[in-house]
Order: sequence, then structure tokens, then C-alpha cells
Amino acid sequence: MLHIKKQRTDPEVVTKVAEIKSTSAWKNTSVGETEKIRDFFEQLPKDKIRIHLLQEQHYLCAYCMKRIQDDPMETTIEHWFPLDKDKDKALDYKNMLAVCRGGATLDLEKGHKRELCCDASKGNSEIKINPLNEIHMNKVKYTREGIVQTGDESLDFDINNVLRLNGIRDENGNLICDTSTALLKGRKMQFKRVLQ
Repeated sequence: MLHIKKQRTDPEVVTKVAEIKSTSAWKNTSVGETEKIRDFFEQLPKDKIRIHLLQEQHYLCAYCMKRIQDDPMETTIEHWFPLDKDKDKALDYKNMLAVCRGGATLDLEKGHKRELCCDASKGNSEIKINPLNEIHMNKVKYTREGIVQTGDESLDFDINNVLRLNGIRDENGNLICDTSTALLKGRKMQFKRVLQ
């Protein structure tokens, strides 16, 4: 994970958000009405949002740092703070991140085992670790084995149990299996290349 510095919101997005928020439908929607809130989010110019997110993140997933592209089949717009828990943040660009699909699109019929990571694993969970928080990101370290850790119990909980950035582990911390996107394998290979 790397610290992400948010850029200015695209004027077209700002205009659309203001338009949505001025409607009686928006004003009459309550926190927890997830489908209604998601419908409002779907009205935003998502192609424009996605490209801006990708540019400010250098085309890397906000969580696992896998290279991602401007393709809605490969990259999704994630709400760091879940949209069903704060309707205003559902439309707030500062709450949005570009993330990979986390193994959710792998074809199970072709024998792939689906062990999700990133947003696909997180779902609507609230997490403490935040790629927008420089203090959090300065704590992130990688071991030779490809393990990401911070030394902070609550942040490491999110990394291991919610985002599953270190694969699936047993109660003793031993690796049971990598994620579907082979995060650990990729990190180990990269570390070996750097050493050569």
C-alpha cells in the first residue's frame, strides 16, 4: 500500500453531485437505504472518476498495488467508508479509490479457486487502514516473504482479515493459501528480482 494524495475533483463530477443532492429523492433518502444510494452513485460520470482515480494512484490498486487499467471489467471504484453507512460520502470523490477486482471475476468453471482480496473481500466492512492517511502508510512494511504489515494491531487486522492482503492464514498466522490474484507469490518474485 502507498499513500494516495487526492487531487481536485473533476468539475463535471462536482456539478453532477450538486444536481443529485438538490433533488427531493436524494433529500428523502436515509442512511441504510443502500440500493437507493447506490442508484445515485451510478448516476455519476464513473468513467471520468475512474480515470482520475487511476491517474492519482499511478494505475495501482489502492490496496494490493496490483497494476490496474481504465477498464470497468478490471477496475472498480471503491468507497473507503461504506456508502450504506454515510450517504454523503457515497458521492464524495475524496472517499473513492480505484481497486482491482480482487479475484472476484475469475472463472470458477476453469478450476480457479476463489480466495478474494481487496474490495472483493472487504465488501461493506468498515476498516481503519486508509491509503489516504500518510501516518498509516508510513507504517506499511514488506517482509522478504512478501508479507505486508504495519506493527499496529488494528491496521494489521484489516490487512489480514478484511482485505486479505497476506492470503488466508490460520489462527497461528501460518499461510493456508494465497489469494486468487496470487499476491504473495507476486511479491516474493518481485523481491527476488530486486535482490538479483
